[in-house]
Amino acid sequence: MWISISWLPLVAVQWTVTFEDDACTYYRGAVESDGVMPVRVDCDWAVDSGKAAQLLEDQNAHDEIFDALAESTILSEEGPIRRVYQVQRAAGVTDRHVILEYTEEMLSNGRRFRWTKSTDQSALRPEGVEVEVTEGQWEVTKTETGMHLHYELR
Repeated sequence: MWISISWLPLVAVQWTVTFEDDACTYYRGAVESDGVMPVRVDCDWAVDSGKAAQLLEDQNAHDEIFDALAESTILSEEGPIRRVYQVQRAAGVTDRHVILEYTEEMLSNGRRFRWTKSTDQSALRPEGVEVEVTEGQWEVTKTETGMHLHYELR
């Protein structure tokens, strides 16, 4: 089990609803000075929250469940931090490579998974473009009818 490290969520962002679909509400924040536009999604699904959290817990398998990932490999685990190598793929652009630091926090009714770009990107392979900015979280909580999923990314 790993524990949470100090991390500041995207609390200062002013969110605007962009659309709603499949029991989810999608938001975007204002474009930041570095060109990043934060996004947020909240969903309420009739899905077992424990099974959903298990999927998010295994970063080695994220490339099997997220189409935008060509690779997701745990490099190391030291204390509460997992270092994960990811290759992000989108049509028409060069693959983006990044080493992330993941942490997990147990909540009273679920789990929170957070990530941020590692300060040490020395193991990046040369064939991709380095991701400039990335941090975010998945939060899965149990509800009376299934689960609530909260996702943020910048």
